[in-house]
Amino acid sequence: MRSTPSGADVFVALGSPKADRTAAFDYDLPPGFTVSDGIPGSKNFYSAQGNYLGSVKQGSAKDSAGNAVPTTLEISAATITQKVQPTTATAYPLVMAAPSWTYNYEFSLGYGNHVEPFNLLRTCFNCYFPINGATSTYPYVGRSWI
Repeated sequence: MRSTPSGADVFVALGSPKADRTAAFDYDLPPGFTVSDGIPGSKNFYSAQGNYLGSVKQGSAKDSAGNAVPTTLEISAATITQKVQPTTATAYPLVMAAPSWTYNYEFSLGYGNHVEPFNLLRTCFNCYFPINGATSTYPYVGRSWI
């Protein structure tokens, strides 16, 4: 496990083709939580009241030759399971970067003109950013929100 500024990363090593191809992680989520798609490759978690709890970014895997190995993510109850799908060409050992938990909330701006959304955020940041206590002015590196 490795701490990050906004959460934690977990790594799982698989030593041989006989190793279990899944890694399950239990999260202490409140009853009635919901999950929705976040930015591509992530899932957002909300309380039953709709409050943002955190996000999980899709994990990845690489074999010892540095080749990407496909993974999938399953969420059931409060367990997140990552499954790796090695092929006969996969060089062991391989390392799964498990789904990383983060407390950042990212908005996908989609495609097109990004000037208008950024202007809105710069005009009244906390009008469009769903976190209590967010500053009313657009934040910048080195500025405290408190």
